[in-house]
Amino acid sequence: MAGIIRQIIEIVFTSYLLPALLLPLVWLASALRRSTTDPMVVIRRTRFAYLAVAAAFALMWALARSGVPIEAGGRWLTALAWIAFVMLHLLFAMLAATMTAKYASLPEGTAKESSFVFFLAIVVLHPAATAAGVSVLYRLLRLVYHQVLPGIDLVPGGI
Repeated sequence: MAGIIRQIIEIVFTSYLLPALLLPLVWLASALRRSTTDPMVVIRRTRFAYLAVAAAFALMWALARSGVPIEAGGRWLTALAWIAFVMLHLLFAMLAATMTAKYASLPEGTAKESSFVFFLAIVVLHPAATAAGVSVLYRLLRLVYHQVLPGIDLVPGGI
């Protein structure tokens, strides 16, 4: 039981630490690119991109769990998975920074409320997307893994 708790803590820690480390890049990019685009449009685009990458990892994880040999994808699929993993956390950092900076300036209404609910859902589900991404990367890299969490292939010693 202690191994499961430890892995859950490691996944949650990793899922929020990586975006926090990427946040200065997001701040720098936003400072260099003063956009006049409506904040709601930026939030929707970022949310859509994040959900697309997270869905891709969920799909690859489901395929791997169902027995599809995703490791046969070779180096190109592995490189794409690494890029997608970085993008997952970069998009999460962008979404968090945008919501923090622009939420108060959004016009009142259901769009603002639904945007906040979507953001909270993404914050809560981000560790699951991270776990799926790590599981896919472990499978693609052909690392030794053991199933400690049901359905998530991770090394007991850490991510």
